[in-house]
Amino acid sequence: MPESNKLRQQYYELLPKLTQVMQIVTNILKPLNDCIIETNFKPFSSVIRKMSVRHLNNMLDLSDLVRGRLFFPVSRTHAEIIRELSELFKKYIKDIDWKSMTNHGLQYEGVIHFDLNIDGINFELQVMPIEFKPYKEKLHQVYDLLRTNNSLSDKQKNRLKKLHNTTYRILNEMAFKNRNIIP
Repeated sequence: MPESNKLRQQYYELLPKLTQVMQIVTNILKPLNDCIIETNFKPFSSVIRKMSVRHLNNMLDLSDLVRGRLFFPVSRTHAEIIRELSELFKKYIKDIDWKSMTNHGLQYEGVIHFDLNIDGINFELQVMPIEFKPYKEKLHQVYDLLRTNNSLSDKQKNRLKKLHNTTYRILNEMAFKNRNIIP
C-alpha cells in the first residue's frame, strides 16, 4: 500500500470529485421526497484501514468512497423502491443485491445495496425501510466494535453478533408486516 502521506494527498485531491458525485446522487434522488437520504464521504482513517485490510493500492478501488443510505417509507414496498431506483440510476448501476453477510458474521436482513459507478467513482447506496433508521447508528457501532476491538472475548463477540443479527431480522419482519407483505 502507498505511504499514508501520498494517500492523504490523493484523498484531498479527490474531494472535489467526490463532492460532485455526491451532488449527482442527491439530485437524482430528489423525486423521492418521501424518503430520507443521508450521504457522506468515507473518512480518511477508514480509507486507510480498508485499503490495508484489502491490500489495495488505489483508493478508487473502494466501493464506498462516497456512500449513502436511503430510508423508504411504509407507503413503499421493497420491490417498488428497487424498481424506481433502478430506473433513476440505470446508467450508473454496477450491481444490486440484498446485503447478506460480512466477514464478521453479521447479517443485514432487509438491506438492499445499489453499487453505483459515477464518473469513475464508486458509490454504495444502502436502501432500507424507515423502520431501520432509529437503530442504524447503534447497529453500526456494534459492527465497529467487532471489527476494531481485539480485546473482546469470543463470548462477547458472539453476543454482539446475536444482538446485531436478531435486531436486523426483527426490523425486517416489522417492515414487511407494516407493508402487509409476507416474506
